[in-house]
Amino acid sequence: MTSRRDPTFSLALAALFALLFVLLYGGANLLADLVPWRIRPALPFEAAVPFVPAWSIVYLSLPLLLLLCGLRLDRRGAWTLFAVLAAELAAAAPFFVLLPVQTAWPPREAGGFWQPFFLLADRVSLSRNHLPSLHTAFALTAARFAWRQRFPARALYLLWAAAVVLSTLLIHEHHLADLAAGGLLALAACRFVAPIAARDSVFRRADTAFLLLHEQAAFARRHRRYALISLILALYRIRRPKRGGLMVAGYCFLQAFDDLMDGDRTLPPKACGNGVSASPVAEADRLISEWQRGVFDTHDHYSRLAACFRGRLNAVLPPDTAREAVFQTASLLHTMRRDRLRADAAEIWPAAALAAHHRATFADSLDLLFAAAGASSRSRSRDLPELADALAWCSVMRDLRQDLAAGIVNIPAEILNRNDKPSERPSSPSRVCGAATHADGGWQNSRPAVSEQHKPRASRSDTPYAAVQTASDRTNPTPFRPDFAALSADPAVRRWIRGECHRARALLDVLEPRAAALPDPAARRIACLFARSVRSFAEKRILRLYPWLDKETYSETK
Repeated sequence: MTSRRDPTFSLALAALFALLFVLLYGGANLLADLVPWRIRPALPFEAAVPFVPAWSIVYLSLPLLLLLCGLRLDRRGAWTLFAVLAAELAAAAPFFVLLPVQTAWPPREAGGFWQPFFLLADRVSLSRNHLPSLHTAFALTAARFAWRQRFPARALYLLWAAAVVLSTLLIHEHHLADLAAGGLLALAACRFVAPIAARDSVFRRADTAFLLLHEQAAFARRHRRYALISLILALYRIRRPKRGGLMVAGYCFLQAFDDLMDGDRTLPPKACGNGVSASPVAEADRLISEWQRGVFDTHDHYSRLAACFRGRLNAVLPPDTAREAVFQTASLLHTMRRDRLRADAAEIWPAAALAAHHRATFADSLDLLFAAAGASSRSRSRDLPELADALAWCSVMRDLRQDLAAGIVNIPAEILNRNDKPSERPSSPSRVCGAATHADGGWQNSRPAVSEQHKPRASRSDTPYAAVQTASDRTNPTPFRPDFAALSADPAVRRWIRGECHRARALLDVLEPRAAALPDPAARRIACLFARSVRSFAEKRILRLYPWLDKETYSETK
């Protein structure tokens, strides 16, 4: 994991450093303008240094030098370089503010071809940020990290770094004292910061943070609601760092697992080791096995997410609560795995089975969230079943189109199998089958010591998974992929959607006062937040998904 190059990792660190540079370097210059004193570090013989505007190109090449240096390093090296540069930037900022420099160079004028390059170099260097010279510090740091490269590359980077340092004098941006201070800054940062940043424990934390940010970025690219969730978690993490970090880890792992099961992402070919992608079910089985054993593959993307979540569960929650959360996570993983199984088998479930499945999904999710937020052990989803049902309704209605495209049919069999259903209806009647045993994947056999209380909800004997239709029940084994547009235009499906909307509004009428009356503050905040979100969806956003569900027709179900 640490010995390979990762351009994405290096580019992400480069973007983060650019943001830090703008904030600290620009902010220091603004504050320096408020300081009434100035220092003049010029030496008498510096007046003989010629002004050569052509060297502005070399001066401006420093970002490219740093970027190429970072891209040639492995992950640990790129992180260490970033940490050293960030430390140099943070250490220089107070000097820029407290020791603003008044340069003693004569007026500079550049003309011809080099004029725009010089003007840009002069603009980006700002007016007060001279001592120490960050160009010198950064260039020498790049040279130090390039020293481990082979000879041709090493010589190139060393000459490039030396030219950048020389350019600061030849375009009259810095004095020799600035360069000396920049050299001392680079020496100190490489001597003290680099060994700390390169430690295994420090690098693992940085690498995990990048992994979580990468996941959240992937979620946000798919839909903007995930960006809002990430923002809420980031704000919460500022107030409660440990519990916020636990929530972020759980959100990233469980959402990534759910995306894999729902078909929103594919596995890379290396997952099988033979150039062929593993099946989502096989990947789910592997991850669930790792979760139950507590031993994870440190080279696998999903395993690292799982390890991060489990590690933070054990670090943040009390031992008893952490053990319960581990079992609930296993239950939730199995429940989500069932979605992939029913998509692969083209299963069409009756309303009771769908309701039980969705309730199990959101009940476990809510229990984990309550525990992560620090709610008391008495505050769990069973105390507010309307919340799990309301979230399940919102998820089904919001993602109905995408789920149908992935083969996950959340429309009850009673609606799809009615006698007047057109050609999408299966050609043979449904038969009763043991769907719970099929979809459980042998979890109970693999964990015989787990108590009934902690068994996955989806595998408990009281779950009504009878009358599930699978692909084997039909004469045509082609996966059932009903067309969303055709179904949403069907009168029976529209009546079902209207009825579900009416049921959701009735749930919310019961849920909102009960959520506000919860005794535990953490559970109450979470429940009220979700209730408001579902209410907003039920009142406004659902009309954008189903335009035919106009307000007049919608109100008829009241």
